[in-house]
Amino acid sequence: AAQQRAAQEQARAAQQRAAQEQARAAQQRAAQEQARAAQQRAAQEQARAAQQRAAQEQARAAQQRAAQEQARAAQQRAAQEQGRAAQQRAAQEQARAAREQARAAQRAAREQARAAAEERRGAAGSPGQTRPAQGRPEQRAVGQDQRRTTSSERQAGARMELPSARLREVQRQRQQRHEAQRTVIREPDHRAIVKDNNRTFIRHDDNQRLARSVRAAHGRRQGNAAVLSFRSRDGSQVFSEVNAEGRALRRYRRMRDGREVTLFDDRPFYGARRVGLPAAFIDLPPPTIHIAQDQYIVDYDVASEDDIYQALAAPPIEPLERSYALEEIREGYQLRARMRSVALPNIKFEAGSWEIAPDQYPKLERLARALNRILEAQPDEVFLIEGYADVLESDIDNLTLSDRRAEAVAFILSQMFGVPAESLVTQGYGDQTVAAGRGGNNQRVTVRRITPLLRQADAVALRPAAGAGTAPSAALDLNDDERDFILQNVDLSGEPRLGIGEISEGMRIPGGARLRSFPSVIRDRIPALDAFRYFVAENQIAIVDPTSATVVTIVDGKR
Repeated sequence: AAQQRAAQEQARAAQQRAAQEQARAAQQRAAQEQARAAQQRAAQEQARAAQQRAAQEQARAAQQRAAQEQARAAQQRAAQEQGRAAQQRAAQEQARAAREQARAAQRAAREQARAAAEERRGAAGSPGQTRPAQGRPEQRAVGQDQRRTTSSERQAGARMELPSARLREVQRQRQQRHEAQRTVIREPDHRAIVKDNNRTFIRHDDNQRLARSVRAAHGRRQGNAAVLSFRSRDGSQVFSEVNAEGRALRRYRRMRDGREVTLFDDRPFYGARRVGLPAAFIDLPPPTIHIAQDQYIVDYDVASEDDIYQALAAPPIEPLERSYALEEIREGYQLRARMRSVALPNIKFEAGSWEIAPDQYPKLERLARALNRILEAQPDEVFLIEGYADVLESDIDNLTLSDRRAEAVAFILSQMFGVPAESLVTQGYGDQTVAAGRGGNNQRVTVRRITPLLRQADAVALRPAAGAGTAPSAALDLNDDERDFILQNVDLSGEPRLGIGEISEGMRIPGGARLRSFPSVIRDRIPALDAFRYFVAENQIAIVDPTSATVVTIVDGKR
């Protein structure tokens, strides 16, 4: 039994050893299989990584080659553009020089003809006749020697630019539709070009420029109008309202003391009429000019800051029949011609674009100083910046280009030189206005003050100088009691003042003087003042005869 048990124990031990050996062998085989599988997976991962790296290298190489090709193509295009721009500039300079020579020759011929006529009249006149002054400017009518360029003249003229990339993008995004008797072309940034009754004009949203020119502008809906509000530089709150088509309805300031100062209000003009109105036609005869041409249209390139100030601050050259809406002023060329203007012919824009290079900004500094001088004395003044362009083949492109160029000048005046954005309005005229195609300058900007057109009661017409037919000023005799009554009822501290220094009786009213009617309480006490106007200079009230634009009496506030 002991032997049998020992044998059984040995057999069991042998079986256990055999089983353990088999298990170890199985484990070894499994480990080997796992190792081989891991090696295979590692090899596959390495292969895939190598393939990916190779693909990435190929992609990078392809990108580099493409970038190099694009850079070379861009350089070639830039060189071509520079070459074309240089050619255009050279051609423009040559054309400008030729035009200057032609104008100089015409002026010389006119002076010679005038001198010869004066000599003939002097020789033929009686001994008692007075010979007219040779230097006195003759009367001229605006528009009589101006006309729109014909198609043949335009083909022979200087359309030397190609649309820029931004303008081509605008062309691609245009949408055209027909409405009744007119065609409307919609452009991005809320612009619309309207063809109506053989006339083409452009409309834009005035609030778009204002929102870009100021900080922290807020927009809201008010009925059918969109209202933009922002804080002006003087601390007042400015509100600008446009209708559904972006046409300006009203713009006003709310002062810190709660008073509201209206810059313009076109709501009565639109009234209950439909929004999509055609252009506002103003049928006025051309004004007669009694001043020298270089004072009527001031050449910015040769004018001093005082010349610019005097032109922009001057009253209308002829009396106005009434006040006009901003829309009427924008469309009425003969109406705008009642105001003197400053022409900026040499503000350079990028070819076929409305972009202005930074090196052109300093050219606008004198204009900005003159504008700010006027606005310091009269913050509610409004100036119109007009754009003209005849440099592209398409009249539609010229129209949108001129409108955007005028807006670009206004934007720089506000951003770089602090001209209040709300005091500016812009309008483009393309090559359609009579003043655009004449004189050879096809890419200019013009600035003029339009406040007297908006508010006729504040306007006084310029008259010929004494000795040229001016009626003497009306007499006004005031006693001490009447002068004291005027001082008691005119708040000198609340009146806008014109800082011009000493004033005197008989002087012509200075540019920028805002003439006001006397309050009714004064006119009831002194009825004669109903025919006169006044302005405040320092502590003095200057009483003005509006028919001759001269100071007739001064009431001293220090009495």
